[in-house]
Amino acid sequence: MARDDAYVERYSRQLILAEIGPRGQERLAAARVAIPARGAAAEHVIAYLAAAGVGTLAIAPEQRALVDPDQPGIQVKTLPRHERDDARVGFDAVLVDADAAGDVVRARRRFWIADGRAAETPPCHDCAAAALGAPAAAPDTLAPLRDALLGTVVATEIVKAILDVGAPLTGRVLTYDATTATVTTTPVAARPACPRCAAA
Repeated sequence: MARDDAYVERYSRQLILAEIGPRGQERLAAARVAIPARGAAAEHVIAYLAAAGVGTLAIAPEQRALVDPDQPGIQVKTLPRHERDDARVGFDAVLVDADAAGDVVRARRRFWIADGRAAETPPCHDCAAAALGAPAAAPDTLAPLRDALLGTVVATEIVKAILDVGAPLTGRVLTYDATTATVTTTPVAARPACPRCAAA
């Protein structure tokens, strides 16, 4: 696909990477990601995916300011929190809240961030909580920073999923304790009767 000079200049660092290159950048440009989740983690996912050149981002109206309107090749679609019209539209990935917001959105891959934890479903947040127990609470001053870091991690996982590179986070839960600056990754299986994991 022909691209103009602004596109090439914007993504030049990715275009020369062996792991991405022109073909990978086209895959990112053709990708569609829905982000009905809210908060610091979701904001960092949006900013990261926009910077990477993901072609279509379906986000809440108040999150549109996170995407540079002059960035070439990006389409921003409004996705209200409970937009059921988009249940008919498939996405490459979706970031959902722990409270199941976004479950109506069909997507090839499903990711979540909650309470200092992140994963690709399966397991879902509820299965992670059942297996790992209650997460350590972060002080109010550290929680947004913790969530921002996890947003960057999950955005990276989404890019990996689009490009089909690296090992996916599915079947494992990443936990970041901001108080002790420790990261752990724990294998977690979906509960047999979990409908959210079964739908993933």
